[in-house]
Amino acid sequence: PHPLQPITAMAMPSSGGRCWRFVAGLLVICALPFCGRLGGLFGRNFAQPAESGAHMHSRRQVVTTAATATLGGLALTPEAWADDNPWPYDKSRGKIAKKLATFTGAGCPDPYVQVSLGDAGDSLRFIPDKINLVQGCYVELALTNPSSMEHNFVAPDFSKSVYTVVVLAGSPPAELKGQVTELELKPGASLGWFLVPVKSGDFELKCTVKGHTEGGMVGRVTVAPRTT
Repeated sequence: PHPLQPITAMAMPSSGGRCWRFVAGLLVICALPFCGRLGGLFGRNFAQPAESGAHMHSRRQVVTTAATATLGGLALTPEAWADDNPWPYDKSRGKIAKKLATFTGAGCPDPYVQVSLGDAGDSLRFIPDKINLVQGCYVELALTNPSSMEHNFVAPDFSKSVYTVVVLAGSPPAELKGQVTELELKPGASLGWFLVPVKSGDFELKCTVKGHTEGGMVGRVTVAPRTT
């Protein structure tokens, strides 16, 4: 039977049937590009769902796979790290350091690294502006903003290359988990970023608040390969 038979089976003159067949065919033709646009709207290729999905999945796995290899297959179970303690969160630091003891010791520097975003005189600078870490060594990055201006800590390539355990912010602290893209600190704010660098390299650091990068608020995060 003709694919449009259910439509043309209506009681109508033959000329009307031909008209309906023409309209139905036109609708099918018009629907094809619409489906393509619909797929684009939702970020999906409906014609090739498996290939597209696999490609997207593989990209998401790049950092995770590297982290697993560098961290020796460590699987951190979901855990509450926050405790009723003020910045720099000494109670929480003790709990996290004990859990990540494998990533300390020979070849690893002191995990506590304090960085000031600006100063009391409202200088546009990171203090220090050069942060030196070691690949595979646990880090407690304590950020504070003692100035009267808002600042942020933006190092996208570095952020993508680390395993973030947790970010603690506030007092008592709230927990933020997952990949870090930007850490914004209001005047007087502070936070702790607990991480393990997965990749070695030299990474750009900047404050992206309007005019601050241009004013010289930039720095570098250097992750040296672990030699022992």
